[in-house]
Amino acid sequence: MAQLYEFYNPAYDSIAWISGGGTTRGGQTFTPQVAHILTSVKLRMYRSTTSLYGTLYCGIFATGAGKPTGAALVSATIDYSTMGTSWPGEVREIAFSPGVLVEAGTPYAIVLWMAGGTDNYGVYVLYKMVGSYAGGARVGSDNGGST
Repeated sequence: MAQLYEFYNPAYDSIAWISGGGTTRGGQTFTPQVAHILTSVKLRMYRSTTSLYGTLYCGIFATGAGKPTGAALVSATIDYSTMGTSWPGEVREIAFSPGVLVEAGTPYAIVLWMAGGTDNYGVYVLYKMVGSYAGGARVGSDNGGST
């Protein structure tokens, strides 16, 4: 059985758009309290249409100045073919194999992106806008991750 190292489960009040063509990316920075091998994350999300457009990815990135940097330390594809199409979505566990070592006190970013589709379709990820998570912040890009 996997061990739970980090947990943040708020009452969601906002959504972030992840576009099928890869233009819009979204994520969350986090700071582990204990060094460990990160093997999965859970996110609440839903897709914009019943049709499938592109491949959905989730990756763990190092950060610099509060933003994801470089290539993903580890990534996985997410099967969203059975994902619902309405709020409040559903929690999906994204497993990384192999996992990646995350160091205590070092910020990282969970980033979602899509490729091979069109920017008219994609996935919504739920997050908490009001209130705060002291270990990180929401991050996003409207240019495929360039900035």
